[in-house]
Amino acid sequence: VAASEHPNYLKFFKMLKNGTPKEEIRQQMIAAGLDASLLDREFSDQVPFGEDKDDAGAKDATAGMVPAQDHPRYAPYFKMLKVGLPKQAVMQKMEAEGLDPNVILNAPETLIPLEIPTKTDASADKEEETVLVSEHPKYVKFFKMLKIGLPKDAVKQKMTQEGLDPSILDKPADEKIPLNDKKPDAASEGEKVAISEHPKYVKFFKMLKVGLPAQMVKSKMEQEGLDPAMLDKDPATMIPLNDAPAAAESEGEKVPIGEHPKYAKFFKMLKVGLPPMVVKNKMTQ
Repeated sequence: VAASEHPNYLKFFKMLKNGTPKEEIRQQMIAAGLDASLLDREFSDQVPFGEDKDDAGAKDATAGMVPAQDHPRYAPYFKMLKVGLPKQAVMQKMEAEGLDPNVILNAPETLIPLEIPTKTDASADKEEETVLVSEHPKYVKFFKMLKIGLPKDAVKQKMTQEGLDPSILDKPADEKIPLNDKKPDAASEGEKVAISEHPKYVKFFKMLKVGLPAQMVKSKMEQEGLDPAMLDKDPATMIPLNDAPAAAESEGEKVPIGEHPKYAKFFKMLKVGLPPMVVKNKMTQ
């Protein structure tokens, strides 16, 4: 029958007619254990509809084998050689990807198993799979934020709020890291961040930046059960992400009575000239 009408190949020739890239179809045929070279024939070329025992035996011998240049894992590297990239550079790239660089030393038509270990070394299976840091599932959205122009500090703060290590953004986007990253939860490993970027304190440092009085901001912190002394530290001071200091009162922290959240407003009344008796009456109400 015509190759384009053979039951095994019919759908692939239809894909070709519909404009699907030949290379993509070729990979699908290889994955299905079919002869991808048929795509290079004329649609009307005749191919056996069935197969005799000799043909079947020959196919059994090469079952699961594909030309090295057509192997899904190695095809890109043979293309690199074709466009003139130095063989040594291509081999180094293959090693970095965990593949056997010796494959490209063979003839492109050499048959190799479709399913092969990524390296000749048996220990390769135990090695961790790596991905570009900018493509890691946990970090990809943050690198995209940088690409569209968001300030790095804002993106780092977002990462900190989600319990991730913001220093990841300081790495080159093309650096590789383990796919099974063991430090998704920065807090669980005692990760540190700048105090001014800590989720608990960032808004208070922002209040200072916009000009609010330090004492007012500290009072606000005390009302929320946080240690106001944190504002006296250098904003760049690194503190544990899981820092959870108790309220100032529970730590035995002391403040001037005139600055205590419960009494500060009454002392301010005295400062603006209200009579002490009037203020005392206000306190007892």
